[in-house]
Amino acid sequence: MAEEDDDYMSDLTRFIPSEFSAAPQSIGKPFTDRDKQNGKGKKKVKLEQQRKAEEEQRKEGLGAAIPSSNIGFKMLQQMGYTPGAALGKHGQGVLEPVSVDLKRSRTGLGRDVAIKEEQILKARRAEFESVKQRQAEKELRADFQQRRKSSWQSRKIASDYAKASATLTDLEERLTSSSSPKAESLSTFDKAETETAEEKVEEEEEITLEMLQEIFEKLRTKFNYCFFCGVQYPSAETLVAECPGLDEEDH
Repeated sequence: MAEEDDDYMSDLTRFIPSEFSAAPQSIGKPFTDRDKQNGKGKKKVKLEQQRKAEEEQRKEGLGAAIPSSNIGFKMLQQMGYTPGAALGKHGQGVLEPVSVDLKRSRTGLGRDVAIKEEQILKARRAEFESVKQRQAEKELRADFQQRRKSSWQSRKIASDYAKASATLTDLEERLTSSSSPKAESLSTFDKAETETAEEKVEEEEEITLEMLQEIFEKLRTKFNYCFFCGVQYPSAETLVAECPGLDEEDH
């Protein structure tokens, strides 16, 4: 009896249809960042299409001639304007309408020109720095090559001087020993003495080209010997006749 006295309204689920009694489901998916990006992309595409349509419409309007029904056109005709002629009393004015320069950015007036000038100046400065750097690299490369060439020439001059000095010493010793001059090659001289002379020259003062030319001249005039030929000729006439020249390039 107590169960029958319970309030029948205490359980309202008995009166709710079964299709609505289930737990509520979430309507749709949650709004994600991808949806935001897609929304922005669609908006951007729509704005771009709208901009193109406006631009085409503007070009079409600017390309069309001013109709005769235009109030400004009628006023010009009343003042003596002839269609197709330039403005002004003597026709010295403009012939075409003033062009429209559409500004799309949100910067202040004149800012776009200033930005373009800054970009041009920056590009010129970068080009100048690039040219300056290439010039500096070129000068450094040329200086390095010159120093290397100068070092090589100095070593060659010192080496030739040592060999020529050893040859001169050997010829003077042969002369003092009263040996008859014959055509001989430098290879007959003592190689150890030549190397010793080279080491001695390297330890002493720096050898100049004038010093080397002086010893070459002494070998030719006193002993009829050509350093580059490596031969002592029997006479000065034979030296002049058979030797190609005074310099290494002649040989």
